Amino acid sequence: MKINFVITKLLRFGGVEVQLLRTVRGLVERGHTVRLIVLQHLRSPIYDDLPEGVSLCFAFQNGLSSPGQKLAYHLETKFFRGKLKRLITENGPDLVISFKEGPGSVLLLPGLGVPTLVYVHNIIREAPPRSIRSRFVERLYRRALQSIDSFVFVSESSRQSFIKRYGVSAARHAVVYNCVSVSELQEHAAAFPVPEKAPDLVRLCFSGRLEPEKGILCLLQALAELKHEGCRFEMLICGDGSLEAACRQIIAENNMESQVQMLGYCENPFPYIASSDWLVSASEFESFGLSVLEAIALGTKVLSTRSLGTEEIISAVGGGVLIEHNSQAIRDGLRDVLAGKIVCPPAHDVAQIFGEEVFFSRLCDFLEKVAHGA
Repeated sequence: MKINFVITKLLRFGGVEVQLLRTVRGLVERGHTVRLIVLQHLRSPIYDDLPEGVSLCFAFQNGLSSPGQKLAYHLETKFFRGKLKRLITENGPDLVISFKEGPGSVLLLPGLGVPTLVYVHNIIREAPPRSIRSRFVERLYRRALQSIDSFVFVSESSRQSFIKRYGVSAARHAVVYNCVSVSELQEHAAAFPVPEKAPDLVRLCFSGRLEPEKGILCLLQALAELKHEGCRFEMLICGDGSLEAACRQIIAENNMESQVQMLGYCENPFPYIASSDWLVSASEFESFGLSVLEAIALGTKVLSTRSLGTEEIISAVGGGVLIEHNSQAIRDGLRDVLAGKIVCPPAHDVAQIFGEEVFFSRLCDFLEKVAHGA
């Protein structure tokens, strides 16, 4: 089967990008022909990790730096004009997949003359757009979604939120949980040594973008209060983002430089996760929570605020403790973790529920049905 993936851009290794690489690699290994069409060509280390056999092409070779390029991009995507559609269909695909649910790639799918699928990774939470331009794009997007043949959702919560917002009526929906390879994670975790912690310290780890929805400031404020209470801990922060300066300010104001290490963006955070006692997550929402699943697969306990996607993971395989998403609950949960008062249920059946073989068996079966109109 010839499968073309369309994605607006690739920057670096986030949850969606990791899953894209894993998906195309697995499809190629299972005998499918895969073409990856990236609308904006920006520098990214991801391209070096694409498996052999994946055909890669770019719609705009130099990104979108000038106003003229941006205007051309918007005209092409929003009004379904020639070049991009020809690029998507010129190799005669059996199926075209928009690997993210954003308008940039979804607006290109209607009218291609081949079966289409949208891969939905996020929970739709934001309020409907207010500006004239945004409302116009929203109308185009809703209209495009109604003509899509099928949808894959990474969790039941992402399915429910997407259908509630957009009312999509495609007959073919599937929830296919993201997967992990336990052996691959263990190999990455052994890639380099992490200094051992003091035996009387609890090592915590945060892995993710330093953005408001990830709750990193709330975590640091809670740790600052616990430090002043006399709690001892070590915190590793793997990630960067718009709140990096604010994080450093909290650390400096509370003299936590010796307790909290800002490691920046880590292409391979798994040695740090595996060496920690607990992965902590304070996300306001997660459609799936891949970092939580990866930590559980590595045998690291998880303390996470309650979100629909994370709750699905922990209820399925254990390995974590859920708390409410508010400052007091986060502070109390961390205090209990540091005091050894929380008993984390052991993880079980990770490979049986979230393993690659389960993932590809379900995904390939569904893609075959969509491509052949079954």
